[in-house]
Amino acid sequence: MIGLINVGGRKWTAGDLYVKSLLYALQSQPEANKIPVCLFENLKLGINSEAPSSVKNVLRFDIQHFPRGRMPEYLLQFYDFLNDTWQQKKWAVWPKYTFYNILSECGIEMLYPANVCLGGRRISTKKLAWIPDFQELHYPEFFQKKEIKARKKNTFFTLRNADKLIVSNEFSARDICKVHPEYAHKIEVLPFVMYMEEFAKNDPAQVVSKYGLPPKYLIFPAQFWIHKNHRCILEALVWLKKKGYPKIPVVFTGPTHDYRHPTHYLDLQKFIGQYGLENQVFTLGVVNRGDLVQLIRASAAVVQPSFFEGHSALLEDCRTLGKITFVSDIPMHREQQPTHARYFNPLNALQLASLIADEWEALPQGIVLNREQTGLILYHENLKKFALKFKTIYQSAL
Repeated sequence: MIGLINVGGRKWTAGDLYVKSLLYALQSQPEANKIPVCLFENLKLGINSEAPSSVKNVLRFDIQHFPRGRMPEYLLQFYDFLNDTWQQKKWAVWPKYTFYNILSECGIEMLYPANVCLGGRRISTKKLAWIPDFQELHYPEFFQKKEIKARKKNTFFTLRNADKLIVSNEFSARDICKVHPEYAHKIEVLPFVMYMEEFAKNDPAQVVSKYGLPPKYLIFPAQFWIHKNHRCILEALVWLKKKGYPKIPVVFTGPTHDYRHPTHYLDLQKFIGQYGLENQVFTLGVVNRGDLVQLIRASAAVVQPSFFEGHSALLEDCRTLGKITFVSDIPMHREQQPTHARYFNPLNALQLASLIADEWEALPQGIVLNREQTGLILYHENLKKFALKFKTIYQSAL
């Protein structure tokens, strides 16, 4: 059995979706290929516990703290006990089970992603870690010096203590092998696919109406982090407006806080106000997975202007749904080979504006059925590859 550890939270929903997608991929395989799975979650982090209906019967545990380093687990339990007592304003109940008990009683052979419990002194279970990307190596200006130092320290700690480190693309594998060639034998590349199919059966029109959106729009669903490059889209809209093109609506979804640049979202809002884009930019905040899929399906096209990515979950969704994408021309996107892609320089908003201007009138409104059907066929193939590649890594690490 493998223990999947849910990661992410309100500020990073992609981590939660990644683990749920792997869980779905593993559980959707034929019985002969399945790996028994249990799921560890820290519900107090505000992680979206929404899961595909086909995996809701998986054994799940709420674990608030994982043993790391030399701290005994009873101290972590005591901390949880005091914290619950303080929040409830009455004596809490001592935890009924411990992380070590679960590992032993469930016969868990491996943990993934085990980043949160590397170095636990009593954990003999095999540990697979995951690092999505190494953005700090390429854009240090997006981080404070102390965070870059902490990231590099954490990467070394992870490589030293994990049995294997999974990355999501070859670009990241080259990064880490260049910095730590002595650990190259531990690196495994595992591209992922986001779970989708049960959402693809619903009607997107109801969701579009729910959020009060126009019938035709572009969409960019992503956290408002500085490397996501929302500014490029806004500058493209300004150029189109100055040239007299019809108003093109754009929808943004995702958390609005960037811990590295706390004023980033406010700066974007000021830009929107300064250039009079309020009536064509729709900022929805965090939406659930089901609604997000329908918003992508109903869109005319998707824009992905990021300066840097690991393996883009958004582009995988677009591949599955057969959506046209305006994509930043960066090595990670080229490696991912998204279907129906139009590339532009992420530093050149005029290129993006020109692409949009050339295609807007011809872009179909909403679902293109034949492309979506083809995408869903490809999705099932890629989902199987995702599960089988993970199983191969799992078996090689035992």
